[in-house]
Order: sequence, then C-alpha cells, then structure tokens
Amino acid sequence: MNKNHNFSINPVGSGFFSIIESSPYIKLIRRKDDQKINLIEIKDPTVRVLKLINGEIDLIQNDLPFEMIKVIKDNAPLQEKLTDYKMSQKEFSTIKINGNDLNMWMIKPADFDAQKEYPLLMFQYSGPGSQQVANRWNGTNDYWHQLLAQEGMIIICVDGRGTGLKGRDFKKVTQKELGKFEVEDQIAAAKKLAERSYIDKNNIGIWGWSYGGFMSTNCLLKGCLLYTSDAADE
Repeated sequence: MNKNHNFSINPVGSGFFSIIESSPYIKLIRRKDDQKINLIEIKDPTVRVLKLINGEIDLIQNDLPFEMIKVIKDNAPLQEKLTDYKMSQKEFSTIKINGNDLNMWMIKPADFDAQKEYPLLMFQYSGPGSQQVANRWNGTNDYWHQLLAQEGMIIICVDGRGTGLKGRDFKKVTQKELGKFEVEDQIAAAKKLAERSYIDKNNIGIWGWSYGGFMSTNCLLKGCLLYTSDAADE
C-alpha cells in the first residue's frame, strides 16, 4: 500500500524532522547525530490520542522511558463509548486486477469465521486523483462500515485506475475516458473477490457518493449479473 510521508522544517534556525511510523508511536525525529526527539503517541488508530513526549530514545530498541510533557487530547468519552462496540481493524493489501496491483482495504466482522460465507459490500469513490485506500483516522463512513461489519458483512474498498498516488500514468489513464477503466476495475475486482471461499458470490453490492455514485450505478448496469444491489449517493 502506498503511504504518504510528511516532513517538517524549522524556517528559523536548524531542525529537519521526518514523521515515520513505529508502533505504538508516530515519531518526529531530528535527522542529526543527537538522540533528542519529540514524539506524538498514537494510542489507538480509531481514536485520536495525542501526547507530546520528550526524552532520550534508543532508535533500535525503543525501550527507554519518556517524560510526559502534555496530553493534548485523549478523547476519553469517545474511547469509553467505543468499548461497547465490536470494532474491526482495516486490513490493507493489494489485489491484482487488469495487470495492476490495486490498493485495497477490508473490514471483516469481529467474529469472522473463514469457514462461513459473508455478503460483500464494495465501497469506492474512484474519482480522478482521489485516494480512499489510506491509513488515516476513521471518519463517518468508517463507523457506518463498522456497523455493517457488526451485522455480518464484509466491506472492501479498491482504488482502481485513475485514482491518485500511484504515478502519473496510472492516474491519467482515465483522461477523456471517464467511467470506463474505473468501472472495469471495480467489476473485475468484484469477480476476483467472489472467488474467495468466505465471500457470498450471490450477495455482492457496491456503493459510493458523488463520482462514486456515478460509478456504482455504472457498475450495476454493466455488471448486472454480478451485483445484487447498489447505492448511489449524490
């Protein structure tokens, strides 16, 4: 899966920082010989928990103690509320479709059993230069998808040709051909996913909003023998 990496530069004086991942932290590290760092701790990917920490660190072992400076936001009420729900982690991967390794995420029911079959709902936007398969904070759609997973559905999102952050050629393939390659990729992805033993091939739906609504309608029309339902939110 493609990842975006951020950098911070102090315009006054020195200090060049790169933001890198190292569970359970996202760290801002000075690119110098010293080991002084600032960290923003991420406690749970589904809830924003931000803490500023300053101290010495062994960049290999990550096991030295830290001094807490300040809790910026802990979202304690939200964390407490979410304890009553069965939250599932997004599983990021790729799927080979029409000669391309397309980025994909999947949400399974918390009590997923590979011996069972589950209805599949595909979610996408697919607009030019967009990106839905990204390791980011949960939003409104994510919590709705979590609700559907609790009800026994599998939700999958695939970024097909025309979406962003996979190079110029990948993005521009849909130029003057909007609604062609994107639809082909979504239908092909649905067919390939239907081959998995835990997917109910007779119960596959697709939804999206705005351009994704245009896409889901076209997928239903062109893949009518595959999809059993769609939702187009304009």
